[in-house]
Parts: sequence; structure tokens; C-alpha cells
Amino acid sequence: MVDNLGRPVNANGYLIDKIGNIINTKGEPVFMFWELIQLEPPKLFTFTEWTIDWIKGNYSPTRVLGFNPKEDYLYDDDQRMINTNGYLIDRGENIIDYYGRIVFKNDLLVVSKG
Repeated sequence: MVDNLGRPVNANGYLIDKIGNIINTKGEPVFMFWELIQLEPPKLFTFTEWTIDWIKGNYSPTRVLGFNPKEDYLYDDDQRMINTNGYLIDRGENIIDYYGRIVFKNDLLVVSKG
């Protein structure tokens, strides 16, 4: 099974290598085949208490998010970097929590357009 670009995918549509590891677009393993459950990666949150506020920047809902003219990054009201969706990010554009810990790696994220 292949995607529209001819790359091998599993039955759930994840990019895979020759032995079934889920890989990113660079061909680097993200989840090893033995970690998969019914061809799916493990759930990101094995705990039940979680809130989106841990990764959202601090800004007014009516504020138009704007770029810092000195850099190509957006900043929230606390001068922390955020992406165009308002999520806290580090310089590698990984989504981080308010402690600066990586929650979602950039290479796992999909850019939405439109």
C-alpha cells in the first residue's frame, strides 16, 4: 500500500519503512513496529488529566496574532513564542508546555492551510 506520492504506508495511512516502523517524511523512525497497537502508535496521553491551556499562549481572543518584526516568530502577551494557532513553541517549532517541555515534536505535526 502506498500514499499519493508512492511512499509505503500501513493500513491506517502512516508512513512506514521496510520493517513496519512508523517514520517521518525524512525516513527517520518515530515509532518502532513493536510499539504499535493495531498499526497505531501509542496514545500520546496515557493520563486522564490534561488541559489544552498547558500548551496555549497567553493572548486575548480578539488579538490579531502578529509577527515580531525583528524575527519571524509570533509572541504571546508574555513574550513567549507561539505558532499561528496560538500554541507555545520552541525555536525548533516543537509544541511545548508552559514549562518549556516538548509535548509534540515538529516532525509529527501537520501544517494546515486554508
